[in-house]
Amino acid sequence: MPVESKQLQTYVCGRTSQSSDEPSRDVSGVERMLDASRSYFHAVVTRNVDGVLVLDDRGTIYYANPAAQSLLGSTLEELLGNTFGVRCAPGESVDVEIQRDGEDESRIVEFRVAATRWQRRPALLATIRDVSERRRAEEWHREEVRRRDEFMAMLSHELRNPLAAITNGIGFASQHVEDDTPVSEALSAAGRQCSLVNRLLDDLLDVSRFAYGRIELRHEEICLQDVVEDAVQTSHAAHAQLAAQLRVEVPEQRLYVTGDASRLVQVVVNLLGNALKYTPSDKSISLALILEQDEAVLVVDDEGCGIPASSLESIFDPFVQLSSSVDHGQAGLGMGLSLAKTILERHGGGIRATSDGPGCGSRFEARLPAIAAPSEPASTGPDVPASPAARRVLLVEDNDDLRELTAMTVSMSGHHVTPAENGFRALKLLETAEFDVALVDLGMAGMSGLELARKVRENRDWDDLELVALTGHGMPGDFEKTRDAGFDEHLVKPVDFGLLERVLSGEVVTS
Repeated sequence: MPVESKQLQTYVCGRTSQSSDEPSRDVSGVERMLDASRSYFHAVVTRNVDGVLVLDDRGTIYYANPAAQSLLGSTLEELLGNTFGVRCAPGESVDVEIQRDGEDESRIVEFRVAATRWQRRPALLATIRDVSERRRAEEWHREEVRRRDEFMAMLSHELRNPLAAITNGIGFASQHVEDDTPVSEALSAAGRQCSLVNRLLDDLLDVSRFAYGRIELRHEEICLQDVVEDAVQTSHAAHAQLAAQLRVEVPEQRLYVTGDASRLVQVVVNLLGNALKYTPSDKSISLALILEQDEAVLVVDDEGCGIPASSLESIFDPFVQLSSSVDHGQAGLGMGLSLAKTILERHGGGIRATSDGPGCGSRFEARLPAIAAPSEPASTGPDVPASPAARRVLLVEDNDDLRELTAMTVSMSGHHVTPAENGFRALKLLETAEFDVALVDLGMAGMSGLELARKVRENRDWDDLELVALTGHGMPGDFEKTRDAGFDEHLVKPVDFGLLERVLSGEVVTS
């Protein structure tokens, strides 16, 4: 039985020939279609504003359209047969700076290479696009962001020194007045406002830190009831009127998540602060913690001005706030919700806002992945706090008011404080007396705190001296600089004296 022959087609020079087994056909229509396709292809490529090169597998240029000739500043005769000099593998792209004759400013062109076939052989297709304006705009934007970050860091530093002096003065005065007197109430109000300004400065820097991934979060097993309790206490300290407005509901069952406790406290504080900003004093705010399947949900409800439907998403953008906040005299900087959203997302959670519209209040639901309750460690008996031993403290600070107030406050804790107004004086004191710890400002004239730390670490006689940076600089790069210079701790002004006391007691508070 004869074998049935297959229908075979072969392609030669773009034309189709048929085997003898296939009935003959008129191929003139196919040829016209192929010619039309070629004409259309050449018309498109010729008129394309992007350059097009066709190369063989060794990089020799077979074809160049007019745009490629113009972008490269070469004629077709100069290009054909020459080797394509840009190293770029198929599927990749590379930027190349080109200086053309007669032009003062160089151009930035982007090359993209793809594998193809040309005249039945493997080839490479390189497209060329002038991206000079886009790349320069991107560089301008990066430069603007860098300048903004530098300005915010400088602003924060310049404000923190006077703010630290004010905060220390208030704290010192508060310890010398009787409770429940007009003076004590005035000092408490001033202290709350200082805390608010300090928090705004932290938020201002956090926008940049989170945007560029400059913050590393701790990952610990955290009880959300403790987070809520800390946040409520912090909010009460900053907003005295919140106590009369807030209702808190938490379940008896302890809810746990993995994350950074201080940052999650910041989330709750920001949500409560936002609710307070938009809620009149005769209305209420509620905070509830619930468990929904495998998620811990924190809900903040308020009876405030509400949110228009068009703003339910944009309110989480940095520096965005509703105009009604100005009407309430609580304009702020518009960063609290943006930071809350970023922190929650970094913890694998999220947040959403709902509202029935203006005048109908608002509801914020923050969600986090819940985890099983951690096993309780075996009890070894009650911890008995040890009384902190008095330490010999060298305080190096060039701001006279801040140096005096800090010295008085640290001395009240039982420590022996010797002040020094600059790094040169500090070195002389170190040569004549012994100290356990040095509290050092960084931004001092003549000799910076970083320079002082390096000189201290170069002297083996002072190996046991603990160095603590007290500074208005709080960006992640600042922590790296102090660590590299030899500091053991980095505390940002205005320093919480509870935290400072822990450091003076030998506890490590920064990593």
